[in-house]
Amino acid sequence: MLIENWKLLQQTITTTSIIDAMNHAPIWKFTEQGGLPEDITQIPWEVALVENQGKVTGFLIKDRGTFEPLTPEWIISGETSIPNLISAFLDTGLPVFLVLQGRDFSGMVTPWNLNKLPVRLLIYLIIGELEVALANYIEQSISSQQQILACLTPKSREAMDNYLNSHLGTNLLEHLYLSDLIDIIQKNPELREKLGLHSRKQAEELFSGITDLRNPIMHPVRMLIQQFPEDLVRLRKRVQRVREILSRLEQLAVQV
Repeated sequence: MLIENWKLLQQTITTTSIIDAMNHAPIWKFTEQGGLPEDITQIPWEVALVENQGKVTGFLIKDRGTFEPLTPEWIISGETSIPNLISAFLDTGLPVFLVLQGRDFSGMVTPWNLNKLPVRLLIYLIIGELEVALANYIEQSISSQQQILACLTPKSREAMDNYLNSHLGTNLLEHLYLSDLIDIIQKNPELREKLGLHSRKQAEELFSGITDLRNPIMHPVRMLIQQFPEDLVRLRKRVQRVREILSRLEQLAVQV
């Protein structure tokens, strides 16, 4: 069910959700008099469409200082899922795609469009799915709150001790952060083994960067993608790790 939810989200939030529509995209209109800019590195946009006689003929790429003619490799379907769009950017190294919706071009998309709210919502939902799944997994595996507290950092343990002393009968797991849930699994050999992680190092590698992914999602003023391709490489790896963890948790649930 966890992976099915992820597949459904990918079908709902696609490339079309984050494009710069044709009537809002930066466009350089090619004319016989004007032609292309003398110095493309000085254009006011990172990427711009080039239009000649009402048709898109290519792109101006600021950091390359080049005009790139429109060929099939620069075109992507609007139905492309966000993970597949990320892979397309990284696999081709292209900084922009013209988006095809049906038989018409609907807009363009760049790596920086991945900072838009629909992508943040997609990642927020899958991180939320992970947080709930981890809490349920721990609750079904460990009955003692003291065992859970023992796996927390000293700072988290002190905060939870104080909270529990003033809120008797509280379910501890309902008040832990994602980082706390990850700590518990990394430090508990039984929980690790069930997930197929045979050492703490393996667990740390699988969960690496996931809390760092959550933080910019919860604070929309922070940029997800600033540097291309470096930030996109990190984003893809972290999302892949979340999907891997959800898959392992789902397999465990089926076995129970």
